[in-house]
Amino acid sequence: MDSGGVLEDLFSFKPRSLIVYGAGGGGDAVSAAVLAKWIEEVCGVKTYVGGVPWERYTVDPEPGPVPFNCFTNSRSIGDHSIGIGPSTKVFRAGREFTPQLAKVSSVIRRELYAADLWRGAVGYSKGLSELAEALGVEAFIAIDVGGDIVAEGSESNLWSPLADSMSLAAFSKLKNSILVVVSPGADGELSQEEVLERIEVVARNNGLLWIKGVSRSEAELYEELLKQVITEASRVPLMAYRGRFGEVLIREGSRRVKVGVMQMLSFFMDISVVYSLSRTAKAVEGSRTLTEANEALHRIGVYTEYDLEKRLKHQDL
Repeated sequence: MDSGGVLEDLFSFKPRSLIVYGAGGGGDAVSAAVLAKWIEEVCGVKTYVGGVPWERYTVDPEPGPVPFNCFTNSRSIGDHSIGIGPSTKVFRAGREFTPQLAKVSSVIRRELYAADLWRGAVGYSKGLSELAEALGVEAFIAIDVGGDIVAEGSESNLWSPLADSMSLAAFSKLKNSILVVVSPGADGELSQEEVLERIEVVARNNGLLWIKGVSRSEAELYEELLKQVITEASRVPLMAYRGRFGEVLIREGSRRVKVGVMQMLSFFMDISVVYSLSRTAKAVEGSRTLTEANEALHRIGVYTEYDLEKRLKHQDL
């Protein structure tokens, strides 16, 4: 049974199928898979799951997202997109590992999908369009756990603006696309209060569409996924659901997260409104390489996760 026509309300029509895409980092595919399951069970709509192929530095110390030519046992969808299955591996700079998207795939027993960030915001959007055409989907849901995707760009605790900005720019070019911020502040970058303040600005511009909590079946899938996938931000909604309250340390103690009932909430927003308020997404719009997008953020004074990874790599040499 469709829960009160939620999808019709969000998209102004009921799509026959859609992609739920973890847009903030590799671990966001966990929350994307959880929401996709809810949509299928409650709304009766076919879903596909995707995510950004960018690993944490502790998993992949090579700077930037994983290039497509480093994936093995993956499936080419188009020039800018691939399918990733349970047996997919990454071989990069002499190191082999299982990407988080493959781990999600092994749990939910279906192929996952990724678009190429190395081609800039333009190529990223083309990759998403390729997926839509190949899979026959009619709508997109981009998910960011924590909510840094709504950042202004000048926040001192903003650590990973490049993937978020490119995702927002890429998805804003697609028809029938919305943004979901899961568990405000869960990634330990912007605080819960900072994320909620930005969402309030979106609401004042008529961009807030819906707010959703965590269901029992979603909590069960979170638990199953978190046994396999390396992610800290996507653990926070489950912590909140299980009654955890207070401050926790993540990223080896470098970030603090406030855990409480607020972390069970997901905020659905009009992506065009969020984009209109984002100077970082506007900066990377039109970029055709990752480096070009990164340099565009430099011009507005924004330091990125790509910069950090290159600095850490240089220190390790």
